[in-house]
Amino acid sequence: MARKYTTEFLFHLRALQYVVVQPDELEKVTDEIWTANIEPAHIYLVCRRPKISLAPDSLAFTDDEVTGSFRIWDGADTTEVPFRTRNHLGTTDVTVQADYPGTRFTILDATGDPLLTGNAATLMTTFGPTFSDHLKLEVLYAGQSFGFEGSRTAQDRLRSHETLQGILAEALARSPDLDVWLVLISFEDPYIVASIDPKAETTASDDEDNAHIEQVADTPISLQQEVNLTEAMLIRYFDPPYNTMFRDSFPNPAHLSYSECYELDFHSVGIELDTEAVNCQLWSEKQGATWLHIPTFSLHLEEDRADMFGIFP
Repeated sequence: MARKYTTEFLFHLRALQYVVVQPDELEKVTDEIWTANIEPAHIYLVCRRPKISLAPDSLAFTDDEVTGSFRIWDGADTTEVPFRTRNHLGTTDVTVQADYPGTRFTILDATGDPLLTGNAATLMTTFGPTFSDHLKLEVLYAGQSFGFEGSRTAQDRLRSHETLQGILAEALARSPDLDVWLVLISFEDPYIVASIDPKAETTASDDEDNAHIEQVADTPISLQQEVNLTEAMLIRYFDPPYNTMFRDSFPNPAHLSYSECYELDFHSVGIELDTEAVNCQLWSEKQGATWLHIPTFSLHLEEDRADMFGIFP
């Protein structure tokens, strides 16, 4: 099949900042935590992974270092994973509190004042890739939150989210060895990738091609449609079990929620997630665990329009 235009375009959205929290920590997530000039998160993933706790009796403190073990849950069993790190507390006269199941901990000084309070899994992420196999997040649900002029953020939406409450209830009842985690994601301004093949036969004339280039360059996609498109791509790619829309029906020109991409006649759309900075590989039953996910989707059937990247061998 021939190309339509000499210059074909891909509309690409790249995740820029991630906040990974458990549902009961949402009150700590405010708009101020997002880096300056970054749009607060309108996209979120509901995920799960094996429960990670501290083994308090394993902890030992010296002037230079702290040693101990994490516990990784697997059903009724646990596996201990030893760790060693520098002692930044300034003392060894401490008491560790980590009430069952040990996923949260507090380190107290000799007077009983807290020196450090934290989450065992979050602490594990600070060790870099050393424990990355234990920190993988399975994507259960992808969603968006977008109010008037973008006023509603993901953290606002999730505080009263029925699907999230259902996932939490089911996780507690069926898999108490797993914890639910939320990944709130903000995206940078979209960018457009062009593929130019001046030698290809096209169905559009040179004048139509030039007019299309100008239209794409001069017409931004609205933020609402960016959010809609991002949600649809994530659902289509990860195929999360708690989603219903878009799992098998994206892309579709009948969907008005991202119609601007069809109106501008983009060839393809794409999304990029790189979670190495938060040390949590994403995966689902459909997609393997990896730091980087870069799916692209053609908005047109292959028999109707040639692959815009078909110029590459």
